[in-house]
Amino acid sequence: MRRLVLLAAVLAVLVTAGVVRAQEYPEKWVMAYGKSITTEEKTQDFINLINDAAKLGYTHIFFDEVYGQMLCAMPPSYFEHIKQVRAAADKAGVKIVPGIFSVGYSWRVIWYDNNLAAGIPARDVPFVVKDHVALADPSAAPVIENAGFEMVDGMIPAWTPAEGAQVCVSADTTEFHSGASSLKMTDFDKLPMSGEGRRRRTSPCQVTQTIAVEPFKYYRLTIWRKTSGLEASGSSIGIVPTDHSRNQLSYTNFEIDPVNDWEDFVTRDSDWKEFQLTFNTLEATSIDITVGIDGARAGAVWWDDLKIVPAGLANLLRGDTKPFVVKSADGAVTYEEGRDFIYVKDVLMGMAPMPAWLSYVPPGGSFDIWHEGPAIRLTPDSRIQDGEKLLVSYYHPHIVYGHQVVGSLTDPQVFGVFDQQMRTVVDAWGASAYFMGYDEIRCGGWEKQPGGTDYKVAKLLADHATRAVQIAKKYAPDAKLYIWSDMFDPFHNARKIDGHGYYLCNGDFEGSWEGLPSEVRIIKWGGGGADCLKFFADRGHEIVISSGNRRAVESWKENAKDVPQVLGFMYTNWQSDFGGLPDFMAAIEGKPAVEEQAADRP
Repeated sequence: MRRLVLLAAVLAVLVTAGVVRAQEYPEKWVMAYGKSITTEEKTQDFINLINDAAKLGYTHIFFDEVYGQMLCAMPPSYFEHIKQVRAAADKAGVKIVPGIFSVGYSWRVIWYDNNLAAGIPARDVPFVVKDHVALADPSAAPVIENAGFEMVDGMIPAWTPAEGAQVCVSADTTEFHSGASSLKMTDFDKLPMSGEGRRRRTSPCQVTQTIAVEPFKYYRLTIWRKTSGLEASGSSIGIVPTDHSRNQLSYTNFEIDPVNDWEDFVTRDSDWKEFQLTFNTLEATSIDITVGIDGARAGAVWWDDLKIVPAGLANLLRGDTKPFVVKSADGAVTYEEGRDFIYVKDVLMGMAPMPAWLSYVPPGGSFDIWHEGPAIRLTPDSRIQDGEKLLVSYYHPHIVYGHQVVGSLTDPQVFGVFDQQMRTVVDAWGASAYFMGYDEIRCGGWEKQPGGTDYKVAKLLADHATRAVQIAKKYAPDAKLYIWSDMFDPFHNARKIDGHGYYLCNGDFEGSWEGLPSEVRIIKWGGGGADCLKFFADRGHEIVISSGNRRAVESWKENAKDVPQVLGFMYTNWQSDFGGLPDFMAAIEGKPAVEEQAADRP
């Protein structure tokens, strides 16, 4: 009898241990990337994903459709689709977690007011008055030597090839956009190799010139390019402070074609075409301009007619945190808007054509890299005289990688938008959890700060997140809040950066985590391993790990074995491909691999 009792006790312990093991990760998420509910068909497709995920054991679905924070512009049918999704999720036992507060990718905030974009200062930019109109002085642009890549004695003066690139760089007197020659790059098989594994490729083929600049000046750069049989991953113009105090001053790539994988190459034949970008010199007093091609393996590319001119008031931002100041050339007189010149506004800012799939909302928040900005027009009784030179200070955004515009961390009006968004999202979804979109904040901290403070960008972000949590709790006091980890992670984008800021920010984000309440749960992505998990856990945060495949799950499970605050995993592959959901769940549960199902690509 004693043996039977003992055996029963052992079995009970084993069963209990098995239950605990099965519940080790109570939260199993799917990021519904690319899913939409704008039509009945798309709504049903999303509901199918909900049901499929529920059958596999997933508990949460992160839904962050672009329209989800712009509900004031949506038709009644959209709210009917929300009701359908809510009913389906309730029946399946899955929690829908709507996205809120987009900060790094801020189109859904800036749409309310284009001036809510993060501003970069242009200071004391020379303007000149002619016929009662002031425009940026073209003579104030930096001087580029041999901007047309003309050949002298078989060489291309003023330009220095990168190490190893001499073998593929030459002047071409038979193919050019203007002048007598162009810069040709070819014979890429002669380049040295760099990188390892799937990232192994030819070294960049580049030429560089160093030029003097003044700090905090705003310029437009144009260049002409032609290709023939080119196989490459991309081409770009690099603008880097000579002292390398920043990695780049412009994040606009001149792509050969969209490339999503390091192993992808494209072949392109194209006639002469003009490309352009804008950049702010920030703290730099000299910059290195690099013209080149990345990951090339065949074909040829020609460059010609590089030009830098003042960008003027293109994409001019206005507001209390972005003052617009016009002074005399000696700085002694500050002229008054309304008295000396009429109100200056860039009516084209944020009004670039929307993609076809963004047809549900009125235009706004869609920035282009370049358009001709407004002029400063004098009033009839202006104190400014024709021929006078002016110094103009103002703010402009930077469009990162061709589409990203970051929202202001300083402008208090952002929180008014947050308040409206949160109220409407809670009314529509009534969810038990919400996901805060703070990630990849690549510009910020330059604007005038209310109250006379002078915080670096880390403190601004900390205060911003604290305020956002307060707004969320105002409308959903019992809801759980989640946030991307990267901008608060000392092992990722919040690490200390010696000597310069993160991307185009005024400083780095070290210490930003100080403003993040411990009740907010962390969606961890990026590296850092066990140290990162322990960092957040020690601060009182619970954690969900974001990854996209079995190998990543298994690695993170090992890192998380001594961190009980890890609640689970989120399937995140940044594609509308959910064929890997069965194997991802199997990896979470420690089961053998499951053959990937057919991909779901709407």
